[in-house]
Amino acid sequence: MPDAEKPAENPSKGATSGRHPWYADGTPSAVYAIIKRYREEATDDREPGARAGLLYEIGRLFEEHLGDARQAEAHYREALSAFANHVPSLRALRRQALERRGYSQALELLDREIAVTRDARSLAALRRERALLLEHHLGRSEEARTELVQAHALDPDDGMALRALAAAARRARDWPALRDAL
Repeated sequence: MPDAEKPAENPSKGATSGRHPWYADGTPSAVYAIIKRYREEATDDREPGARAGLLYEIGRLFEEHLGDARQAEAHYREALSAFANHVPSLRALRRQALERRGYSQALELLDREIAVTRDARSLAALRRERALLLEHHLGRSEEARTELVQAHALDPDDGMALRALAAAARRARDWPALRDAL
């Protein structure tokens, strides 16, 4: 293709777009080299949050680049051992639990994230997610409705929570609650 017809290369992405910035070939040996380096840096004497971040990154590399969900899970769990409130690890483990249809485990991990979340909008979104999990996967409709009420109270502008609350009231044939939601 003549130079004039070549698409302009995005200098911020470079030729290795989509790959970890520390390697260019994307081979498993390159990924293992990064994992080894992170493992060397993730010592017990390191600050717990930083150690958890490195262990999480090791897990992410195992999962996303090597396709090893078991090793990824082990590293996400180790990150939580280093720092119990490491939100990225809680989310990764919750995602894995949902993929395995481990809904009770996902609920436990979601509860842990809810316990450390302070921002009202973020908390409302987590409560809404909890409601969906409770109702659609665990069959606990009344608890789900309570979560939706809390989500709506935390963020009254959250249209998704309001719609979900109205739908839950309609399914329960709770006409006063439906009227209040609308």
